[in-house]
Amino acid sequence: MPPPAPGRPLSPREIQILHHIARGHSRASISTALGIAEATVKSHLQRISRALHARNTAHSVAIAIRRGLLPGGTAITPQTTTNPKEI
Repeated sequence: MPPPAPGRPLSPREIQILHHIARGHSRASISTALGIAEATVKSHLQRISRALHARNTAHSVAIAIRRGLLPGGTAITPQTTTNPKEI
């Protein structure tokens, strides 16, 4: 069976959140960095998974990399700063 067709395009905010997730940031640190509630981050992640037809957050990141929405390979490296606002 072929993979599901791409869903709706992701918003710039959803892509921004995926960038944070790909760098290993928690929902709490993302909410602090972006100045939004942690529940809002969770809601974005749920919408991202639905839009990408992903099984979970890790699958969302993998799909986003394959589709060119996030840089792949060594371009995503663990963040070395303790300040998530520097991202």
